[in-house]
Amino acid sequence: MGHASDHRDDGPRAPLSRAWDGVLRWLRVLWVCRASAASALAGLVLFTLAGPARDLFMESQPYGLYWTGFFAMVLAWALIVHYAARKVLEQQAWAEPGTPLPLAGACRHALAERYRWPAAWVPRLLGLLCLAAVWLGIAGAAADLAPARRALDLPDPRRLLGFLAVVAVLYAAYVVLRRRLAEPGLRREPWPAYLHDVVTGEGGSLLSEPTPFWFFALATPEGRRRRGGGAGVRGDAVAFLLLAFLVGVWGIAVALPGLLETVTPRALFVVLMLGLPVSLLAFLSALSHALRLPVIALLVLGLFLGTGAVRDFHDLRRLDGPGTVRPGLREAMERWLRLNCRPDDPQPCRARPVILASAGGASRAAFFTATVVGDILADERVDLRRRLFAISGVSGGSVGAAFIRAALDDARPDGGAPCGRVGRAWFRHDARPTGPYTWKECLQALTAGDFLSRPFVGLAFRDLFGFPLHDLVGMADRAVLLERAFEDQYRALVGPEGSRDGGLARALGEEPAGPERWAPRLILNTTSVLDGRRSLVSDLLPFRCDGGADAPLFPTAVDLFETLGAGRSCADGAPAATGAVAALRLSSAATASARFPVISPHAVIRRRAEAAGSLGDAVDLLVDGGYFENDGLTSARQLAEAMQAVWPGFPKAVILHVTNNPTSESSGEGDVAQRSPRRQEFVDGLLAPFRTILATRDGHAAVALWTAQHASSAVEEVLSFQVYDAVAPGAKEPGCALARAPETARGGGSVDRIKDLSMSWWLSGAVQAYLDSQLCHPANRAAYGRLLTHLGIP
Repeated sequence: MGHASDHRDDGPRAPLSRAWDGVLRWLRVLWVCRASAASALAGLVLFTLAGPARDLFMESQPYGLYWTGFFAMVLAWALIVHYAARKVLEQQAWAEPGTPLPLAGACRHALAERYRWPAAWVPRLLGLLCLAAVWLGIAGAAADLAPARRALDLPDPRRLLGFLAVVAVLYAAYVVLRRRLAEPGLRREPWPAYLHDVVTGEGGSLLSEPTPFWFFALATPEGRRRRGGGAGVRGDAVAFLLLAFLVGVWGIAVALPGLLETVTPRALFVVLMLGLPVSLLAFLSALSHALRLPVIALLVLGLFLGTGAVRDFHDLRRLDGPGTVRPGLREAMERWLRLNCRPDDPQPCRARPVILASAGGASRAAFFTATVVGDILADERVDLRRRLFAISGVSGGSVGAAFIRAALDDARPDGGAPCGRVGRAWFRHDARPTGPYTWKECLQALTAGDFLSRPFVGLAFRDLFGFPLHDLVGMADRAVLLERAFEDQYRALVGPEGSRDGGLARALGEEPAGPERWAPRLILNTTSVLDGRRSLVSDLLPFRCDGGADAPLFPTAVDLFETLGAGRSCADGAPAATGAVAALRLSSAATASARFPVISPHAVIRRRAEAAGSLGDAVDLLVDGGYFENDGLTSARQLAEAMQAVWPGFPKAVILHVTNNPTSESSGEGDVAQRSPRRQEFVDGLLAPFRTILATRDGHAAVALWTAQHASSAVEEVLSFQVYDAVAPGAKEPGCALARAPETARGGGSVDRIKDLSMSWWLSGAVQAYLDSQLCHPANRAAYGRLLTHLGIP
């Protein structure tokens, strides 16, 4: 294959040899169409295996225009895949490597006859594979949340199959009628003869281009004449404009990812990303055949090595200006006590501090944490705005903590939630388009945004160009895109108060205005790559003073600000920071805890350089806090123990433990999860080490939970609020909340279990509704009842 002898008649051959030769011809054509094939296969894998991609089809809002636009883009994706494959097959270089171009007429005719069938059908099948990927995604979405969908009366994703059927008909019509509409001479050809040519691929443009730079001919009259003029030139112009348009969109993706996300939200964005690079990559693959070099591989390798050489590309983003001022633990406790216990009150103070431990889990964690906290904030008896002493967050739980902290800082004068609007991504937008909004509604809407599109643009396109663009224009990496997505979401919903320097763009540790305002302390957990320890980003000083010596609040953990250069002092008997103290935005602190590759890269921790114009020393690398322990309970327990060490007799803390990974009701209170039968897989031996590393974080969380519950005298009780793998009784009834969950008898039949609950930086309306319904679960309501008891509320 690939030599002149390939297209000569070598006489009769064995049937097996002829069959194998046919297979090789089809594989050869598929390889030539590798850009289109990669796009179609990527869509197939994405919609079949990735829960977050299937989650796109579970939107519960009635988006008529949204879905029309989505399926229009699906059709465009299939057409681009088909067209790019056809265009690269027009090149002559791939069919006869080493032969001078243009090919001689007889040689070209023989090669075209040899590859006629696969060249006609491979592009068509690849376009059809795009539609099949969407169909499998819809079917998978219908199965993922089937029990919840039935129980909560959520729309069935299979309603979208009607749109897909229309797209399939339009695609088939394009494949059949394309040449008849594009070439006027074929319109007079009898239909039987025309359809014969469509099926067999006869009369097409296979191997008609001797150079990949065919579009240069369009610039001159002579070039247009050689290309046949008329319809041929018009088709060439359309192809060139399509290529130029997609390159332009690629440029927008690199320069203005936020604009791309706004114009093509969520599901539309995924299809755009699948179709965007196809034409350009097809051109580069044609260039590879002409030059006999792996152009795409060399280009990607060069950009990868160049970007890797930019040492500060993945540096943790820091805030210019004065460093973060952090109080000591005793100072924070005194202020909390003044706000919760009035000295002139004759009744004994029954206030008890609450520490929230929020587990990781991307947007699912942030949304469920916002749901639980927002629901408790609505209960005026609890006064959680004052009682909540601190939040220990991991990954998505840290993001939820950042949104909660900013919203509490920006609360209205009457104590209400600050949201002036809610986005369409929130599952109850159509039912509650106007405010005022409750705390739960506001916090849910804040955490329901699309936080995946921008970092995905960075991953797929933008970060490859870090080498030339970071130094030239200061282009940031995809982690910064994620941070800015958080900031923009808050700014869009809160309004003027969420200005460019406020909201999640404010400095970590910035206190709310007014002496009567309290802001919970933040302990955001990350993991150090260097030694695997926790590295904490906190607005509390990480030590206390004991007899003039400093003692850590969080034993075995590293403090990020101290890693950046801050020191410790107990000179006056009170803890104080010395040396260079850095400042971080709230969004940067939360994202530091949520760097779970590959969507967000590691963070390089670099101290400031003493010499102007030079980089400081890199002293650590940080990744997601869930690598160490995914629930934030270790830091929450150590904080409670430090509070008792600093102030013996201070009311013991209650820890609210919020997790979001679906848990079985039947798991009981045992310290070892039940083992259920599982299907063995042939990749178990290969994947076992990696699965173990990932599962270890949950094992550490189990140890941390047991230690906080049973081995720490500083913790009053750990109260768990969980997401269960079954819909709670009465979830459809209005007014479901922890304080007033409907009393509904549990059915006696078997309960369908949720096998998988999507986890990514976006959530469909159906998943949001399922998480919201967990407030109705009897176990969560019982935990809330225990909280009221500890707070002395009847």
